[in-house]
Amino acid sequence: MLTELLNRLLDLKRPETVEIKEQTFSTNKLHLIPDSPSVDAIEIHSLTGIVDYIKSKFDSRSKLLIHIESPTQLRLIDALDNTNNRRVYLYSEAILPNIIFDRFIDREQFQIMLQANFVQTPDHLTVIDIVSHIHVENGTVELKDNGFAQSVTTKGGAATLSTTPLHQRFL
Repeated sequence: MLTELLNRLLDLKRPETVEIKEQTFSTNKLHLIPDSPSVDAIEIHSLTGIVDYIKSKFDSRSKLLIHIESPTQLRLIDALDNTNNRRVYLYSEAILPNIIFDRFIDREQFQIMLQANFVQTPDHLTVIDIVSHIHVENGTVELKDNGFAQSVTTKGGAATLSTTPLHQRFL
């Protein structure tokens, strides 16, 4: 019981600092005290934002370094301080298009994916045109949707559909 009280009093003792090889440590479990506290990194999703931030010299007191962690991620960090720590000012992760290959998606989602993630070329427009003129039979209803406009045709009788020739390059 007395030993527990003594240990508790020692734990409550105010920690002291010790200088060892130009670094400051505390006597309580010897944790390194950083020269400058860390900051929360700002999250950005474009390279233009990072360039604008660097040009503004908003937070920089020292030299900055762009650390490319992967093809889609990078960090903007400063030079080492006296305790060999770096501050991370910006974190950037690219927002990549979501292209679905391995499962079924409905026609509307497919059209949105085509328009949002692919460069507009004549072949691209042809594929969108083909997909937008798919004949959907719900009784006698024909739906046309090219992603920009929709039209619904109701018919009372036989329907004649035209075919769109596929060029050899699609096959």
